[in-house]
Amino acid sequence: MTDVIAVEKIAKIYRALSDETRLRIANILHNKNLCVNRITEVLGVRQSKVSRHLNYLKTAGLVKSEKIGLRVYYTLSKDGISYSIVKSFKELRKGVRELDIDIRKASKRTCC
Repeated sequence: MTDVIAVEKIAKIYRALSDETRLRIANILHNKNLCVNRITEVLGVRQSKVSRHLNYLKTAGLVKSEKIGLRVYYTLSKDGISYSIVKSFKELRKGVRELDIDIRKASKRTCC
């Protein structure tokens, strides 16, 4: 990967994370694979909004999806640059109440 491509990819990732909903989605996917329904429950937003933001995150290379049975589960990409940036959330989210609450909600039960 050339430096120019790497810089463009990093910029694309940061643009994807500049939205509060997408940041919250990436935060809860850090620890767990979740389906759209569970993400909707945790964040308290409409399914259409979650789907739109998941698509944006997928386009940026931050999120991958896997169909299991009738459901599609989303997880963070393990791609080097993407994963390194999202791993930094662990430190950044400390003390951010809303992000901590999202993590606790997502951990309470399994998806669907």
